[in-house]
Amino acid sequence: MTERNDHDPHLNDRDPAAETVATGTGAKSKPPLLDRPVSEGERLSSVDTLRGFALFGILVVNITFFSQPFAAFMSPHLVGGFTGANFAIWALTQLLFTEKFISIFSMLFGAGLVLMNDRAALAGRNFGKIYFRRLRWLFIIGMIHAYFLWAGDILVSYALCGFVLYPFRKKTPKGLIIAGIIFLLVGMLLMAGAGAGLGFFRGQAERVSAAVAAGEEVSPDELALIDSWKQV
Repeated sequence: MTERNDHDPHLNDRDPAAETVATGTGAKSKPPLLDRPVSEGERLSSVDTLRGFALFGILVVNITFFSQPFAAFMSPHLVGGFTGANFAIWALTQLLFTEKFISIFSMLFGAGLVLMNDRAALAGRNFGKIYFRRLRWLFIIGMIHAYFLWAGDILVSYALCGFVLYPFRKKTPKGLIIAGIIFLLVGMLLMAGAGAGLGFFRGQAERVSAAVAAGEEVSPDELALIDSWKQV
C-alpha cells in the first residue's frame, strides 16, 4: 500500500490508476490525466472556486466591450456621459475589476500547468505531449472564436503564452519572480508604445478634421484616416 503524505497535497490527490503506473504494481492502466477529463473527485475545489470567481470579475469588465465601442472603456465621455451612475460604475469597474481578475485567471493558468505536470510525473508519463496537444486545440478554438464570434478573444493569447510558459514549470520561486518582473517591464514598454501610437493617430485625425471643417482640400487617404479613427 502506498503511504500517504499529509504534507504534499499533490500526492494525496493521486488516483489508483496513476499509482498503478507509477509503482508498476500489476496493471497497464494509463493515468486519467492523459485519457479523460479529470473527474469530480480528482478536482481541487479551491482552484475551481477561485477560477469561477475570476471569470465573474472578467465578465464585469467585458460587459463594456460587449455593448460599446472599445474606446468607451477608457473614455466614458463617448457613451452615456461621465456623471452620476455612469461615472460611478466606470470608476468602480476600473478600481475593483480591471486587470485584477484577469491576473488571477492568468495565475491559475500557470498553476494548472504545474498541477498537471506533477500528476504526470507521479504517473511516470511524458507531460509535454498532452500539454502541447491541448495548446494546439486551444489555439484552434481561439482562432475560430476570434474570427467568427468576437474580436476580443483571449484564448489565442493563452495558447501562445502557454508555449512560452512550459519551460518555467520547474523554476524556483526566485527565478519565477525575476522572469515575471522582466515580462512585466516588457509589457509596460509595449503598452507605452501603443499609447504613443494611438495618441499620434488621434492627432492626425483631428488635424484632418480641422482641415475639412476649414474647407481645405484633403486626400482620400486623409479622409480614410478620419473614418479609421472613428472606428477605434
